[in-house]
Amino acid sequence: MISLSSCTGAFLFYYLTDIVNWGIAIPVSLGSIAGSFIGLKIIPYIQTKWIQIILPIIFLFLIVQVVTDLIK
Repeated sequence: MISLSSCTGAFLFYYLTDIVNWGIAIPVSLGSIAGSFIGLKIIPYIQTKWIQIILPIIFLFLIVQVVTDLIK
């Protein structure tokens, strides 16, 4: 219950102060929700060894992306 109220409060704050670029935030949020549902459906069919290989590669790409964005 506390999490819901803090999320609602944060949403109201950002909505009222117009800090968020909603044209980007809404598609990213929808993609995240869809990806979560898809991931939950396919994860039982993926072997653990593949997850242990793929996740560090994804994290490495994300780290490289953040670092290159900071350098620009």
